[in-house]
Amino acid sequence: MYKLLAIDMDGTLLSSRRTVSRANAMALRKAVAAGVHVTICTGRGHESARIFTRFMGVRGYVVSANGAIGHDPAGKVLFSDPMDPAVVTTLIRILRRHRLIFHIFTADGLVAETRPWPRTRAWPTAWSDLLWPQAYLSREASRLFGGPRIVNDVEEYLRDHGPCLKFFCVEDEPGSKEAAMAAIRLADLPLETAASGSDNVEFTAPGVHKASGLARLAAHLGVHQSEVAAVGDHLNDLEMLRWAGLGVAVANAVPEAKEAAREVIALSNDEHAVAAVVHSLILT
Repeated sequence: MYKLLAIDMDGTLLSSRRTVSRANAMALRKAVAAGVHVTICTGRGHESARIFTRFMGVRGYVVSANGAIGHDPAGKVLFSDPMDPAVVTTLIRILRRHRLIFHIFTADGLVAETRPWPRTRAWPTAWSDLLWPQAYLSREASRLFGGPRIVNDVEEYLRDHGPCLKFFCVEDEPGSKEAAMAAIRLADLPLETAASGSDNVEFTAPGVHKASGLARLAAHLGVHQSEVAAVGDHLNDLEMLRWAGLGVAVANAVPEAKEAAREVIALSNDEHAVAAVVHSLILT
């Protein structure tokens, strides 16, 4: 029996509308009742993941920021792998120069600079996706509604409140991501690079990804690698899918994720794929 189940959020647990189905929530509660450590393993921040675990009624562990930080069910930090401050400074200046929009993950939340979001991306709408259902979690929702904390200078903010756990970046204009990546490669910065969509790029400290965070959590729980199952859909899930004793890709996963996984479930995130994984592979 698998003792630890790690689940990606966007494209896996969450539907295309960024909601959790009743079937998925009920299946995860059954897994917890059976003694499985249910873990959200996400590129999002801890607070965002915690909203959904509370809604589902699952007191689970959270590995967030692409594996850079882990929390227990009570919200206590179990581990943290921040980025080198000197690397962060260089990266910020490259991203500014190439006009990439970025926000930074810290243990206290997300931080961004005071540049306007691009009109085509409707960031306030994207952030409102995190709030479902608002009536149930109004206090948490109100705290997240505005998106990242906006500051004049993220370098100054990090000096006072750091460290940086992860960067999330999107293009402000076509071609800016490729130009920035070329400059980053030229600077030879020690970074882990991932993506959760075709228009974004994510950075963590070298060797820090979902698999490294999941491995640290498994060690904390005394769970062997062979007893870990993981479910995902995108490029930032690849290491996790390869590392877990059982890696499962959902039907809507990118080809690379399907190739990395040991199993591919025939259902998508809009068809309660996580529930199917729990019933067919975890509780059997």
